[in-house]
Amino acid sequence: MASTPKTLAFEETTITKDNINEFLEACSEEFTFSPDNDFNDYVTGEPAKRVLTYAQGDSLNKRLDEAFEVCHREGIDIYQIPIRHLNK
Repeated sequence: MASTPKTLAFEETTITKDNINEFLEACSEEFTFSPDNDFNDYVTGEPAKRVLTYAQGDSLNKRLDEAFEVCHREGIDIYQIPIRHLNK
């Protein structure tokens, strides 16, 4: 499995309005990221190999669910954070 240290740093971290930008920016740096994608679906190479273990993917999916909740509560567009980061 490929190493994704920035994103995996969030495996056990609750996503809040204080760290949501950092989390979504890390996702954008390490994956062809969309908030609509399941982390368990990311693959790389030919033949395709999983980027994360199922446990890692499940944990990051929970963080992404928290990110959606934070964005809804705070009136933040979850899709704009990764786009802004990629346009830097």
